[in-house]
Amino acid sequence: SAATDGNMRWEAKAIRVVNGTTNPLAFTQESSKGHTAWNAVDSISVSIGKGVTFTNKSSNTSYEGHMTWLTGNGNIHTYDNTNSTSDKVYFVQDHDSAGLNAWKAGKDIRTNNVTLFENKKQDNISNMQWYACNDILTNYGAWGTLGIDASGAKTTTFKNKSKGHMIWHANHDIDTRSKTEFISQQNSQGHVTWYAGNDIHTRLGTTANSVLGDGVNFTQDGEGRTIWQARNDITTHNAVHFQFTNNAKDWASLALLAGRNITLGGVNDTEYENAHPSARNEFKVETEVNDTVVLHSRLGYILTNSLVNIERKKNGASLTKLWA
Repeated sequence: SAATDGNMRWEAKAIRVVNGTTNPLAFTQESSKGHTAWNAVDSISVSIGKGVTFTNKSSNTSYEGHMTWLTGNGNIHTYDNTNSTSDKVYFVQDHDSAGLNAWKAGKDIRTNNVTLFENKKQDNISNMQWYACNDILTNYGAWGTLGIDASGAKTTTFKNKSKGHMIWHANHDIDTRSKTEFISQQNSQGHVTWYAGNDIHTRLGTTANSVLGDGVNFTQDGEGRTIWQARNDITTHNAVHFQFTNNAKDWASLALLAGRNITLGGVNDTEYENAHPSARNEFKVETEVNDTVVLHSRLGYILTNSLVNIERKKNGASLTKLWA
C-alpha cells in the first residue's frame, strides 16, 4: 500500500518463472520509499503464461521507487510458446513520482513474446531502460522466412508520455527480429536513444520483406530527439519508418551515427529487389517541423539498397545531411 516503505525483492542464483495460463503474475509498487527488484547472480528466465505485469505507482518524490530486473552473469529471457498477441510482459509507470523501470543483463536481453514498456504520466521524469553487457535481441533465434512473426506475437513496444527517456544500450549488438515500435506521445519531452558497442541490425517483423508499418516504427509527437549510434555498422534489413509528422518542436531531431558503415534496405537480393525496386524494405523519414535529419558514417560508407524517402512538409530553415 501507499503507506508502506518496504521493498519487494527476489534474490537468487537464478530466477526461473513458469507462469500459469489463468492469471497474470503481477507486482504493484505503491510504497512511498520502497522498490521492487528481481536480482539473479546468473539469469532470469520467464515463461510468461497469462502475462507478467509490473506496475510502478511509487509516490516517492525523489523518484527512488524503481522496478528492475538485474542479472550478474547471465541473460534476461522472456518467452511465450503459445504465440499469444494479448498476453504480454508489461512494465508501466503510472504515478508522477514513479522511479526507473529497467532491465539490466550481464549477458543478453532476449524476448520471444509481446513486450510493452510504458510511461503514462506527463510530469514524470523517470526513464525506461534496457542495458545489456552483450546483446539486445527481440524475437530471439528467428531467422529467414521461418522467423516471420505474422501475427505480431513477438512485438516489442516502448511508449512514452513523460519527461523521461527511452534507452536501449548494448555493449555488443542491438538486433531486432520482431516488429519494434518506439512511440513518443503528444506532450512528451523525453529522448529516444539506441546505442550499440558493435552493430545495430533491424530485421524481419510481421513480413519477410516488409513494407512500412511491418518492421521498425518510431513515432515522435512530442519534443524529444531520436539517436541511433553504433561504434561499427547500422544496417536495416526491413522497413524502417520515422514518423515525425506531429512533433511539437524543431529540435525534435533524428540522427543515425555509425563509426563505420550505414546500409539501408538490406545486404543482398533476398532482401532488396534488383529487377523492380519497390517499397519493400523502405527507409522513410517524415517530418513536419524544421528539425535536423543526419545520417553520418564516420569511417565508411552510406549505402542505399531500397527506396529511401526523406519527406519534409514544412518550409523553413532545416538541415538534411548524408555525411560519409
